Amino acid sequence: MSSFRPWAFWRRLQYGAGFVALWAMTAAGVYFVYFATEPTCFDGIQNGTEAAIDCDGSCVRICALSVIPPQVTWAESFRIIDGQYNAVAYVENKNSEAATPALSYTFKLYDGGEVIAERSGVTILPPNSVYPIFEGRILTTGGRVPTRTEIVLAPAEMW
Repeated sequence: MSSFRPWAFWRRLQYGAGFVALWAMTAAGVYFVYFATEPTCFDGIQNGTEAAIDCDGSCVRICALSVIPPQVTWAESFRIIDGQYNAVAYVENKNSEAATPALSYTFKLYDGGEVIAERSGVTILPPNSVYPIFEGRILTTGGRVPTRTEIVLAPAEMW
C-alpha cells in the first residue's frame, strides 16, 4: 500500500524546478552570447536613444530633420570706387551642434531687377553663431550702381 508522503512530493517539485531553471538559464545565456546584439549607431535600426535611424540621441550623427537651415540676416554692398564694390552678409546658424565645413554661396548685386554683378564662394558655418561672409573687389557691369544686394546659399551638408 502506498501512502502519500508530502516531503517526497515537495523534494521532487524542488528538483524539477531547479532542473527547469538550469535549462532556462542555459538557453538565456546561449541567446545573449550568440544572438543578442547591443544597439549601435551603425546598425540601420532605430533603437537605443536614437531619435531616428542611427542619428541623434547617443549617436554623433545629427538627424537631417532636426537641423534648422541657415538664415541670411543681412546683406549689403559698399562702394570702393566707381564700378567696384565689397559685399558682406551675416548668416545665422541656430543649430547648437550642427555646423558645415563647406557652405557654398553666391552674392548677387542688382540694379533694379537686373543682375549687374555676381560672385560665388565657399565658407564654413560654425554652430550657434551669426557668421559674416565677405567678398571684395566685385566689379559691376558698365560701372553701374547696385540698388540691392542678395546672397543665395546652396543647401549645406551639416555635421
